[in-house]
Amino acid sequence: MNATLDRAVEAAMNLLLESVQYDETKSENHLQSCDADIGALQTAKDAIDKALIAKLVSRKRSRNRLAPISRLPIELLPSMLDGCLDSSPSACMARIYQLRLVCKWFQETIDNTASFWTTLSLGYPAAALADALQRSRNLLLTIITEIPTTDIDVKALLPLLEMVSGHVDRWQEVTLYLPQVRTLQQYLQGPAPFLKSVTLKAHNYFGYSPNDLDLSRLEANRLSKLTLDGMRFCWKDSLLQGLTEVDIRNLPVAIPRRQIVKSLSVASAL
Repeated sequence: MNATLDRAVEAAMNLLLESVQYDETKSENHLQSCDADIGALQTAKDAIDKALIAKLVSRKRSRNRLAPISRLPIELLPSMLDGCLDSSPSACMARIYQLRLVCKWFQETIDNTASFWTTLSLGYPAAALADALQRSRNLLLTIITEIPTTDIDVKALLPLLEMVSGHVDRWQEVTLYLPQVRTLQQYLQGPAPFLKSVTLKAHNYFGYSPNDLDLSRLEANRLSKLTLDGMRFCWKDSLLQGLTEVDIRNLPVAIPRRQIVKSLSVASAL
């Protein structure tokens, strides 16, 4: 009797174990099926999101095409945008980047209009200055520093000067504050065939010794306006010949008037 009972119990346990193993296999298969379903749903969701974004972009473009400004000749847009710009170069650059965000049409027009990028302030971030140099193509440049003289960071200024000095052949007008004449001397040399105006300012409280500013290495035969403030100087006669306007002030060391007049005597247009 006990043997029969034992066999019955063993058979029942085997049946139970088989059932458990079957349930585990069934559960595993069910989980794999769920994972596949989740993956398919995610793929479908991504496709729907992509289609929705494309639809929104298309609708925005259609709305832009319906805007009254889009009906104007494309040649007028640069002139209209130019009227929105500030006279201060730094503020002007900030406004340019703001206008680029209005729509793709504005961005493409601004990026492809070289005249928007020809006035360069050494107060720009280096990346913005590099963009302006590239987008201005081969047009003539106006280089200025708008930084108050007491706040000039020489270490920050030098890499920017290095950047614009590589385009000295496109300089048309330059206005620079010079905290250190010796340090900045290397950037005021080379052929500048289109340079017409140079304004260089330095002040005694920067703490440099009153060394001469040597402009003899600057080749600018079209130079017509020269302003020197707070520094001694030397130059070559060919630099002065076309001058029509000269402003020399705040000399750190007295220079005899006769010497200045004699130096400027070669500038027959004065």
